[in-house]
Amino acid sequence: MERYAKLIDGNICWCRRTVQYNGQIIGNPTPEIMTALGYKPARFTDEPEPREGYNLTCSWEEEEDEIVQTWSYVPIPEPSDEDELDFYDAAGIILGGEDL
Repeated sequence: MERYAKLIDGNICWCRRTVQYNGQIIGNPTPEIMTALGYKPARFTDEPEPREGYNLTCSWEEEEDEIVQTWSYVPIPEPSDEDELDFYDAAGIILGGEDL
């Protein structure tokens, strides 16, 4: 089954199973109705192979006749000494108390 969606501010918004069209509530709308409401077919793509030191992020791009899933590699930031918590800091956060 093909899925239909819109891109709104870069976010994917899937067509619902029930829509309002020409003053009527339609369950399981046809592709023609979804297209009339501004939805396009969404094409999923295969996730690429992982790369060491990177996370994969998924996004969507709108093309003329469809919305296509895209993938990007995002470097995993190296932790700094400031990012590390010692045992007592972590315990204080978990327990909601002051310095232990």
